[in-house]
Amino acid sequence: MKKYFFTAILVLFDGLCFAQETDSRFSAAFSAGASFPVGNFASKANNGFYVDNMSHPAGWAKPGPAFQLSLNYCLQKTFGLSLLLAGQGNKQDESAFESSLKELFNTDDNFAVKTNSWKIFRIMVGGFYDLSVVQNKFIFQPTILIGILKTSIPARSYYDSTNSSWSYSSPESSLPIAFCYEIGMNFRWHFSKSLYLKAVYDFFHASPKGYDVSVNTTNFHYNTAIPISSVNALAGIGVRF
Repeated sequence: MKKYFFTAILVLFDGLCFAQETDSRFSAAFSAGASFPVGNFASKANNGFYVDNMSHPAGWAKPGPAFQLSLNYCLQKTFGLSLLLAGQGNKQDESAFESSLKELFNTDDNFAVKTNSWKIFRIMVGGFYDLSVVQNKFIFQPTILIGILKTSIPARSYYDSTNSSWSYSSPESSLPIAFCYEIGMNFRWHFSKSLYLKAVYDFFHASPKGYDVSVNTTNFHYNTAIPISSVNALAGIGVRF
């Protein structure tokens, strides 16, 4: 009899905890990881943003760190809304910059080059859908978000180290705020009533309009789309309240 009594108590307690968990409508999570540029943004072609040919600009962007802060609200049991704040940094490839200079000047001279990083910030809103397994403990969560992106073309400089001549420095060039979108998948493991571990895998894209920065001024505005795309892989922790 005692065995059945304690079993009933455990089942009731588990049911109460599950009910409390499902009543949590708000949640917040912080994740950090890596961003992997794709497409033209990752291209090492010799026609980068500072070269005269701007028709198909290459970003020369390398993998770098990324972070996300998400705030979520469940409208229904399986559907909700998200607010996402995200940032990442992607160093420009210096060897690609040097190759571009050699092609531009038609020379075999060696160049000492220095590049800075792309610093990208996003604010986005969208929706998510919960696909629950294992009694709501493990959740697959596809997401779709839209928002705005802000970044700048990184500063860079070069020096012809073979002939000790031909030096040039290009300042950072701010780009207009641009529309962006993201498609992703979150994986959540709820290990307690209020805490969960989170893994994020997503893709985002934006096309801010660029400037002709191969000269000493940014007053000449070229409506050239600069494709910025990356795949992000992150992990973090969240709380429900």
